Amino acid sequence: MISDCLILKIFNINEKNVLKRKNGIPFRSDKKSIKNDEQKENSGEKKLQKLIFNKPELFPVWDCTETVRAQWIPLAEEITLRQAGMGRLDILATDDEGNIFIVECKLEDNPDMRTIRSQIQNYAAGFFKDCKTNGIDSFWEWLIENIKNQNEEINNIFEKNGIEDNEQIEEILKNMKRNFEENNIILIFAVDRITENLRTDIDWWNTALNKKDQNYPSYAFEITQYSDSEKNENPSTIVTQLYPINHEQIISNKKKNNSKRPIRTFEKWIELVENDVKLNKQQKIQILKFKDDLHELIIKDGGQLEPTNAEKSRLLPKFSNYEKRSPIGITNTGELHFQFGLIRNTDSNNPKFRIAEEVFRKKIMQINSFKHVNRVKNPKKHELPQEHVVKADTWLKHKKELLDILKDVFTKL
Repeated sequence: MISDCLILKIFNINEKNVLKRKNGIPFRSDKKSIKNDEQKENSGEKKLQKLIFNKPELFPVWDCTETVRAQWIPLAEEITLRQAGMGRLDILATDDEGNIFIVECKLEDNPDMRTIRSQIQNYAAGFFKDCKTNGIDSFWEWLIENIKNQNEEINNIFEKNGIEDNEQIEEILKNMKRNFEENNIILIFAVDRITENLRTDIDWWNTALNKKDQNYPSYAFEITQYSDSEKNENPSTIVTQLYPINHEQIISNKKKNNSKRPIRTFEKWIELVENDVKLNKQQKIQILKFKDDLHELIIKDGGQLEPTNAEKSRLLPKFSNYEKRSPIGITNTGELHFQFGLIRNTDSNNPKFRIAEEVFRKKIMQINSFKHVNRVKNPKKHELPQEHVVKADTWLKHKKELLDILKDVFTKL
């Protein structure tokens, strides 16, 4: 974290080992005030908003929620609240735990910067009033339809962010709905500079909340762009800061009042496998042995093996060169999920993900028992399945071959 009381200068070292200063790129190209929607559409604040929405990896979701490797998922922009006079919020987002984020974007030179806290409070109040007046079911139906109208089907949004498991999506939506009902909303002030006044506002707000239910913790999120070009074009570096830095108490208090889904661990996943009544003793032994062999492979690769928090917990291997994209998932009920779509949809600009998905699918199909996983999903569009589920009694016969394929594709390609 870099305090904004320091003069920030960023330098690059070129191939001749010479320091070259980076130039700051302002979001606003002029100092004119915004008087109508057309001007706002081309304004610096809109650029800031689009940057956050289109590059969710910039947002430090883990620092706001204390969720390990959480994934921030923007849902829609410019949502006009149903309650009259409550305004139109810039960004509505969630994460893979179902937390709710309201993001308001403001630049330092905007006169409205002084009212940013009251604006974001209006949005939270608008959601609260809607739920109370119309009921949570009516509010939820309106919200999902509004997200669809502003962006696209909510399931498609999750899939584009690498979450294709229908059970996990349902779990996220359930948590989102509950958080709206219980007024658990995180308020984010997205700015180009965290001012002293904004820090004072946030400190007062969070201190006051410590005496209440801790439902609306707030943070300032600063984004600064820098360029190697003297013309200040095409940013090569983006620096972000989050305030407050010492926010552990905010998170701690919030967790005490927020009943999320149960946290899954290796021990819990193993316990669920051992207690599953549909698996026989031999299957349970083989599944746990496969888990150990897979874990050993992942450790050598430098990746991670993680269980999900859904009711049907899925064990996900994440290889170091394909971070956040698990080619398979093994549920505590013994099902094996081939997650082809998660690999391909990672980065359209990097061909390695597409190649890995194609090679992985081809090698899996060479095993007779798995040939059906490549059956065309939609004959008219010739769509291949993005995910396919195989029962334990089928895939356990080929567990060694499966490990060899994972090793060949995801540790060597």
